[in-house]
Amino acid sequence: MAILNNSGVHISFDCEDMIEDLRDDLDDFDKAHKVYACCRLDQGVKIIYDYTYDLNDEPKPVMAEGDWTEETTIGELLSYCIMQNNVLDYCDNILDLFDEMNWSVKEFSDYFSLPDDLLKRWLYGTEKCPEYVLHLMNDKLIADNKVPR
Repeated sequence: MAILNNSGVHISFDCEDMIEDLRDDLDDFDKAHKVYACCRLDQGVKIIYDYTYDLNDEPKPVMAEGDWTEETTIGELLSYCIMQNNVLDYCDNILDLFDEMNWSVKEFSDYFSLPDDLLKRWLYGTEKCPEYVLHLMNDKLIADNKVPR
């Protein structure tokens, strides 16, 4: 899928190594742990190509002119990296993902370890499913070879 730019072109960036590093970091840190993502624009799409825990650490990430850093969390960064790396189409909303799986609410909530009532609020539109959670759900389905595509 990569990321769709304003011209309708999917932009991707190979970041398998960074994804692996982030998953390893989750052994030591919480998903909400703050990091700094190194970003640049590619055809109008933000590409994240590196990260650091402290902007004062040595060695500093190599950044070109025009690049910038953004504070984020490990969980959000992992989700974004998976999205920019992945060539598969992710379901971009919870209802489509739920419909595509053809599972009951109970099966779906159990698989993702979600409370049934929270899933129902997302499905009925009374609350919005966070985008990073949706990406992590897609990633889990792909990793477990459960996506019926």
